Amino acid sequence: MAMEVEIISTEAIKPSSPTPNHLKTFKISLLDQLVARVFSKQIYFYLPSSPECAEIESKPKLLKSSLSQILSLFYPFAGRITANFSVDCNDDGAIFVEARARCHLSQILNQPSERFLRKFLPLNNIQSNDGDSSSPLLLIQSTFFECGGAAIGLLFHHKMADAAAMATFITAWASAARGESVSPPELLTGPTLFPPKDFLANANLPTSSSEKTSIKRFVFSSSSIGNLKSEVAGKTIHQHQAPPQPTRVEAVSALIWKCATKASRSNSQTKPTVLLQSVNLRTRFNPPLPGNSMGNMVGYYPVTTSDDEIDMGKAVEELKKGLIEFNEGYVKKLQEKEGGCSSTAILERMKIFQRGDEEMYAVTSWCRFPVHEADFGWGKPVWVCTVYMPFKNVMVLLDSFDGGGIEAWVCLKEEDMAVFERDPELLDYAAVNPPVLTMK
Repeated sequence: MAMEVEIISTEAIKPSSPTPNHLKTFKISLLDQLVARVFSKQIYFYLPSSPECAEIESKPKLLKSSLSQILSLFYPFAGRITANFSVDCNDDGAIFVEARARCHLSQILNQPSERFLRKFLPLNNIQSNDGDSSSPLLLIQSTFFECGGAAIGLLFHHKMADAAAMATFITAWASAARGESVSPPELLTGPTLFPPKDFLANANLPTSSSEKTSIKRFVFSSSSIGNLKSEVAGKTIHQHQAPPQPTRVEAVSALIWKCATKASRSNSQTKPTVLLQSVNLRTRFNPPLPGNSMGNMVGYYPVTTSDDEIDMGKAVEELKKGLIEFNEGYVKKLQEKEGGCSSTAILERMKIFQRGDEEMYAVTSWCRFPVHEADFGWGKPVWVCTVYMPFKNVMVLLDSFDGGGIEAWVCLKEEDMAVFERDPELLDYAAVNPPVLTMK
């Protein structure tokens, strides 16, 4: 059976209540200004619902009406960005695409091809991955399968939301669809703490890598992560005390970094390698920032090595040490300025992205965000994924459905991926793109 997706309709969904005049201009934060004009992507897959749930024909109507309702709360998402400084909250709306898949959901879950998964995202409604000033800030595609299953694909303009903010939005939308009350998000936390800078208004950051890249999915089961953590802990240097146990994310990140670096060095000149670990600033501030704060509230810290081969035990130790230094150094510096945060510390920290003489890798963890709780009234998603990352050497980690394993989406140069995906050490712990329904 051919797997085709047919577009049924495309429309702009406007907020149910017009945005008041005094809220028409929404300033983004300094951290938002420093993010590339790209779209973050998520796809939620749902099994066929029980007979008492809404029929397929009524589900898009429910999605659109609940979306309109929450856009009144998340009103900047219905606007258009102005330069690199603010959003014109003109209520032009979010783009909503309705589609039908001429196949069964099981065909996708049994063979989740990254190329075909793109069909569940409204990519045809943007000029490119570059979110220019005319681009909508939120685009959604609802696709229903012949079996009654569904996929909801979302494109978030990255200047409006990081992973935590995306989770806040999808949770609110799902709650509204179930008829529950939704609390307003904290929209002003970022712009208040990190005011935008005039000199960055016309900043033009890269939107993709120049090299050809390849994206692959690697799944680490709960049991294989347990084995990996034991292996890494056994390599950790310690004196007269039990070695610190690596977290799931630390162990998987260290292994991927090691194997990706080996692959790169097999194809090009050896040079120092850097792993950039992303950190959610909301939970690191004292007191913590509201969990539903929107925008980008992420910091990074680097772990660097010039060793011929990365020692995973040492890498995990450096990741733990780096997080402590990040919390006690960078985060404290951010909070030194009364009434706001230190822009000097932020701009200084951004220099870690400008090391041209090092091979740089970045890991972003979406683990523990409640993406698998997004129930629109027909059950929780059976699978959540991301696809189509525009930059090389990026890893996105998500919880597997059972919460104990990790799915890693890895983007490398084509020639590096060809080596990476065959690395025996990696394959000792990870399965390459296994069927979703058979994952344990």
